Amino acid sequence: MSKWASKHPRQWTTDDVLDWLYSAVEKEGVDLSRLRGEAFQNVTGVQLCNMSEEEFTEKEPEYGGLLFKSFQRLIDSTTTVPAFNSTMSECQYNQQKVDSVSTTNSILLGNGLAVINATFHGGWMGSMPDIQKLQQSEQQSQTVTNSILISATNGSCLPLPASGPYRYPRPITSSFKPKRRPGRPRIRNLLSDAEIEQEKQKKRMKNQHLWEFLYDALKNPGYNPRLVKWENEMEGVFRFVQSEMMAHVWGNLKNNGNMNYEKLSRAMRHYYRRGILERVEGRRLVYKFSKTAIDKLKSRPNIT
Repeated sequence: MSKWASKHPRQWTTDDVLDWLYSAVEKEGVDLSRLRGEAFQNVTGVQLCNMSEEEFTEKEPEYGGLLFKSFQRLIDSTTTVPAFNSTMSECQYNQQKVDSVSTTNSILLGNGLAVINATFHGGWMGSMPDIQKLQQSEQQSQTVTNSILISATNGSCLPLPASGPYRYPRPITSSFKPKRRPGRPRIRNLLSDAEIEQEKQKKRMKNQHLWEFLYDALKNPGYNPRLVKWENEMEGVFRFVQSEMMAHVWGNLKNNGNMNYEKLSRAMRHYYRRGILERVEGRRLVYKFSKTAIDKLKSRPNIT
């Protein structure tokens, strides 16, 4: 489940906004290569909630209206809890919170099974999960995160223990492992050809230069067009769609958790002097491989 789906849109980070954006257009069957997602890369959830349809269209002329309607449907499907009123007692407010979700905290599945969801997400409850998501959640430890408990006797507030949320205990299993008898050491299973090739691929990626990594990403449908895309493949011109996310991928590959797009672009500027990249004037997030670089990249073994 995506992070944005578990939070109210007003709590979304800029990364959550981009993840929702691409999820929405994929659901609508939009051609991702034509989406200008970088226009939303600095938009927070609060800003997105305050944007009008005209502002959506200004950022994305072709699909802005479609995205606005999709976002409004998402907002309409959410249920918010009441705001705290200073004239209320804490118990009255907590009771009102319970009442506000009492009609939306269960669903009836096809077999008549009522599934209860009484988990608060920062004061917000999203739409109920589908059957597949519920089956997945059964495999995880359930956590009760309700911030209040109402006493059955006098309605007084009973705070949860300070030790944190209660977790339902898992079945007790023995951690005892019998000792192996002395003798010849156990032979490990040999790697398959596919696993060997995968290990080679990992080592090759670890030793990649940044410009080689970007070219390979452009050839990989897992990155193109969601994170980076060709503007003109014949000319070697490409554009970052989600520049910060692409920088994080490169940083993870090089074990550098502090990598961001500013540092990435600074490294790329060195390639101008080396003749690997050529300048594309007046276009933000757009770069161009030189012909020499493309020839070198295409001549590498095992690269198509």
